[in-house]
Amino acid sequence: SGRYLITSTLNVAPVSIDIDITIRGDGMASHILWGADVNLFDVNRNASRDLLIADLKISSVNQLKSDNRWVIITTGCNRGMVFNVFLNDGTHGFYNGIFVKDSSDYCTLHTIHVENFRGTAIQLSGGLQVIINNCRFNAPGTVSPYKLIYTDSIGIHVGGGLSNVQITTCWFFTVGTGLQTSKTISPTSSGTVYIDLSEFHMCGSGVKLMDDSAVYMDNVHLHYSDFAGIYVGVANPIIYVSNSGIIGTGRDCPNPTTGCNGIIMNSGSFLLSAVTIDGGLGHSIWVPAPIIEGVMTGCKISN
Repeated sequence: SGRYLITSTLNVAPVSIDIDITIRGDGMASHILWGADVNLFDVNRNASRDLLIADLKISSVNQLKSDNRWVIITTGCNRGMVFNVFLNDGTHGFYNGIFVKDSSDYCTLHTIHVENFRGTAIQLSGGLQVIINNCRFNAPGTVSPYKLIYTDSIGIHVGGGLSNVQITTCWFFTVGTGLQTSKTISPTSSGTVYIDLSEFHMCGSGVKLMDDSAVYMDNVHLHYSDFAGIYVGVANPIIYVSNSGIIGTGRDCPNPTTGCNGIIMNSGSFLLSAVTIDGGLGHSIWVPAPIIEGVMTGCKISN
């Protein structure tokens, strides 16, 4: 426990891959003050095997961090875990949280709270599998009257080239985009993204799909989106939503000037089963461009 001011990057780089690395505190009593405009933890491939970073509170202090700085970067994560870590803006703001690159086996992010970030809370690219459980992402915003402040903020960005992502029991609040897939980091689309038992509340867009991933959503709630609960750009994803997931904005649209749509499909395919969709003041389902397929079974649609 205690308070620790860090003013340079902590490079975790053992000379041997056989050394297991653990960085563990005592929960909120172990407070790291991120004091310089640098990446805080940078974990290389040798250190990413069975890595554990756990039970820490990390706050940005002294100066606003640049939009290319991260709290934690891991490369080649192999059965590693970041667990019970609370990130917030402290006395000065920050943009980005955790960047997992090229996981060589599964990597787990469990009980991560990222508060008042301005950029991307979690970014993933390349590798085999990342599991994200019980996380909360809260970008700055106002509730009364409702207004997003950082419209470019992203809760989880899957930047391409990752085989499998599993997201369970996560909460996204006043984030520009809750979950986004793209090919902006890796030139290839990611494989499969599973989202279960999660809520996207008062985001610009709840889920934005900009690559060819297959996305499965079960018991996912997307409420009061400024633009769309689900937005699909010019790509060819396949979207499966099932088991009474509630999509849309509800009738009390927080920002009627942008339309507040349920689903916007510019490409790809969607399959909906037992889903309630309410477009609020916009469209429940809007297909402005040709798509491959759309199938709905047992859905309730209102507008």
